[in-house]
Amino acid sequence: LVFFVMLRRGAPVRRTWCAALATLPPATLAATATQIICPIDDPAHHLTSHVLPVSLLTAAGSLAGTRALKISA
Repeated sequence: LVFFVMLRRGAPVRRTWCAALATLPPATLAATATQIICPIDDPAHHLTSHVLPVSLLTAAGSLAGTRALKISA
């Protein structure tokens, strides 16, 4: 939320990229924390349970953030 507020005040030119890049750090941090405590070391598990959620959350944040970053004139 803080990233979106800062980006909205910065008047982004490409809202979709800004929203995706604002969503990526918190999602990656959560996946990293999960990776540290997750005892399963199977590559398929890593892709489906660690990488895929980060990708989906970044895409969802990009779509939602694009609307949130829209500046009303």
